[in-house]
Amino acid sequence: MAYITPEEIAEELRVSVKAVYTWLRKGTVRGIKVGKVWRIRRADYDYFLENHTNIPPSHKGQKKSVRGKLPET
Repeated sequence: MAYITPEEIAEELRVSVKAVYTWLRKGTVRGIKVGKVWRIRRADYDYFLENHTNIPPSHKGQKKSVRGKLPET
């Protein structure tokens, strides 16, 4: 099982480390705390990315129509 650090997430997303720690405390990103150190399973981080987009999951990968709306499925 692969684990990543809050610092790695912050660097990848180009956000502050403080923001990542806030997400962890609120449960927005799942993680485990070992002593004073947070670790996040790669699968949990991938889930966070997949579920925090501005495109509904059923429409991912589809192009917008001419009027700027997503096509009906």
